[in-house]
Amino acid sequence: MDFHTVLALAVLLGAGLQVAQSQWTLRVSLFWVGLLAYVALAAIQVLFTPADAAGEQRLFAGLQWYGLVGGAAMILSAQYLLRDRDWSSFVDCMIVGAVAAGALVVAEAVTNGASHSLFPGLYGAPGLLRERPAGAFNLPNYFGVFAALATLLAIHRFWTIRGRWRKLLVGVSTAVIAAALFLSFSRGALIALGGGLVYVAYSRSRPLGVVVAAGLLMLAVLGSSLFYEARLGLTNPNDTLHEAQAGLETSDEGRLAGGAVSIRLFERDPIFGIGFGQYHFVSRIYESGNEATFAHNWYANVLAEQGVVGIGLVAIVASALVGGVRRAAPERRQIAVAVLLGYAIANLFTESPTDMSASSVAWLVIGGAFASAGSALAKTRLNAVRRVGRSRNPRSFI
Repeated sequence: MDFHTVLALAVLLGAGLQVAQSQWTLRVSLFWVGLLAYVALAAIQVLFTPADAAGEQRLFAGLQWYGLVGGAAMILSAQYLLRDRDWSSFVDCMIVGAVAAGALVVAEAVTNGASHSLFPGLYGAPGLLRERPAGAFNLPNYFGVFAALATLLAIHRFWTIRGRWRKLLVGVSTAVIAAALFLSFSRGALIALGGGLVYVAYSRSRPLGVVVAAGLLMLAVLGSSLFYEARLGLTNPNDTLHEAQAGLETSDEGRLAGGAVSIRLFERDPIFGIGFGQYHFVSRIYESGNEATFAHNWYANVLAEQGVVGIGLVAIVASALVGGVRRAAPERRQIAVAVLLGYAIANLFTESPTDMSASSVAWLVIGGAFASAGSALAKTRLNAVRRVGRSRNPRSFI
């Protein structure tokens, strides 16, 4: 048993004791039933990975499962910690973390990777070769997901915080995170950010939402050529622009082909799928010569790995999640919808739910929304009891 396992068990034990002492009970909801059922299905599939499979297969699936369980634990922790409590300090801590991660990306881009030697151990896995900056993350696209959601959270904080100097500090933080997002050159993350921004603007006023959507669309059309020139100049410095574009198109075609294999994998076992964490390995059977052996789309990944049962459980979790967010307190509902919309879009290009770092903002927001929904429900019931008490006894001060 390594140090990290001992530390995780100690944290879980401490959290369990604190919950027991506070006499807090988790309300059984459709969300938690569906999520725990999905986690259990994934665990069974990991445990029953074919015995003749390579050790790498089972290890990879286990790591993916740990990421999934970590996400559920983060939601549960946020739901417990943020009940009847102002979540501003937690949001601020998340923004500070995003600024630190963004600063590493900016330093990596400005120094052309020289910052790796200045801060050893901070830049992802040792010896990992990356064409684009990603800071402490292993993959640029997953940093992009984190940065896009953190940018939405920072913008929300900028609008709600009071004080000129505080607004200035949050504004600078937002700029750092957004700059790092752009320097990661993650197209899917930028689209996710755009979707969240359109919702935030639309929720404030419909005309503003239309203006923001039109402005972002125009910016995408006019700035796409500059974006691709900057990205290709970074990833293919020794190639001509035409050669670099051809290479990017080939890469995109490979990713699309890797995702399209999900249908053929689904046909192997439509009910339970090929097994959690097995897409990368089984897809090689159908992709001779294609290096893109991942789905690069979480929905296609679930379809192939967990089949109809997995898709059904995800649909249950998603519907319950929407219901829980709708019952959240108004001050948390808007940012929760914006972040979850951006997260849903980002999952069209990544497999983020099994990555705790990329999904941490989403988990915080979901837990915070559920915590406020529980508080709002308790207040509604208390007010109903008070009204009943007054109707029975007009002199009552209940």
